[in-house]
Amino acid sequence: MRRWNLDNAQAIQQINHGGPVTSVAVDRLGERIASASDNHTARLFREDGQQIAEMRGDIRRRVAQTRAQQQLDAANARLALVKQLLQQAEQDLPVKTTAEQTLTASLTAANTDVTAKQAALDKAKADKTAAEAAAITASTNSKNAQAAKETAELA
Repeated sequence: MRRWNLDNAQAIQQINHGGPVTSVAVDRLGERIASASDNHTARLFREDGQQIAEMRGDIRRRVAQTRAQQQLDAANARLALVKQLLQQAEQDLPVKTTAEQTLTASLTAANTDVTAKQAALDKAKADKTAAEAAAITASTNSKNAQAAKETAELA
């Protein structure tokens, strides 16, 4: 930005805004100069060119950008946690697979043992039933023989 002497058309002062200036405003007394730029800044200068204040960008955009950055940071934190959990699960997988195989083998052996013991129990029950039937038959035969003996002794 340049200040000009209108009487002789000479530049009196050059003020650096820091970007292409799109608009300028001067107070009635010429003591303060405001400029705005394409780089989303507005600056306020004294008459001597000393900067008094600077305003940057649109507050809504800055808030939106801050929110978006916070969401990105939270998403990255969740991603890191999930990656860590995945890595732990991948490390635990071989141990759990081995444990499953061991338990499956133990279960198969236990089922085989139960089947064998059930067969032995069934055989023992059948033998008991046969022995009881033989004992009943022997008892009946013994009673019949005793009765025949008593009948023969009476005759």
